[in-house]
Amino acid sequence: RWDAFGFVHGVLNTDNWTLDGATIDFGPYAFVEATDHTDLSPNLSDRARRYRRSRQPAAAAFALEKLAESLGEDASRAVDAFERAYAADRRRLVCAKLALPDDDDSAQDLFDAAVTIAERAGLDYTGFWRGLVDDDFVLEDDVDHHSWVSWRREWRERRQAFERRDPRAAVAALDTARREHNPRFVLRNHAVHEAVVEFLETDEPTTLLALHRAATDPFGLQKTSRDDRGRFFADVPAHLLAPPADDGGPPLASGSRRRRPLRAGVDLLS
Repeated sequence: RWDAFGFVHGVLNTDNWTLDGATIDFGPYAFVEATDHTDLSPNLSDRARRYRRSRQPAAAAFALEKLAESLGEDASRAVDAFERAYAADRRRLVCAKLALPDDDDSAQDLFDAAVTIAERAGLDYTGFWRGLVDDDFVLEDDVDHHSWVSWRREWRERRQAFERRDPRAAVAALDTARREHNPRFVLRNHAVHEAVVEFLETDEPTTLLALHRAATDPFGLQKTSRDDRGRFFADVPAHLLAPPADDGGPPLASGSRRRRPLRAGVDLLS
């Protein structure tokens, strides 16, 4: 589930798994930001990038394999079961992020195409998906505009087909996508760094408390203060703020600001 939110565990080796499948010792972690949507590696000491984002499922399968072997069980059978369960869960979560029915077998292809567009354009991962379900942005003409217009048209057609088939379920899926699958806020390293440094240097917890308020309302469902939203919640990226294309898109949201460039995976106190 964490992969759908763009989270990457930096030390996903076998001793950081519990028997029930939970992970511990997050250590260096990151949420995908504007680059490396598929291969982000937050652990600066992982020079071979063994635990990069695209290898997280393989790392989980390896841990399960070693557990099965230690218990004298059929490791290949255990891994096969895991891979089937992972594929099914991933399809369900991808459909949920896109607000599509969970039996849409081609949703993964649509998702992958969107990730490619977002990565090439340098778009923030969290902001992109939240902006999609809020339907409040378009790409500039010089940022793979044609691909984006084509992609969004296909997504809208899928949504419209869903609405014709089951209007109530389609509305509920969009609401769930906003409330459970596409957050406005994720705990980015730079935000934690800013809060910790401020507290250590000034003994002032203002930023730390603001971060806590945002962290307790990641989907923006409560009345989070405007200041908190501006500092920690996903704004519409600046290079999405172009006039709407001729594809039937709605006007852009107002009040969005340029995000300063940030490197994912920075050390907490570097």
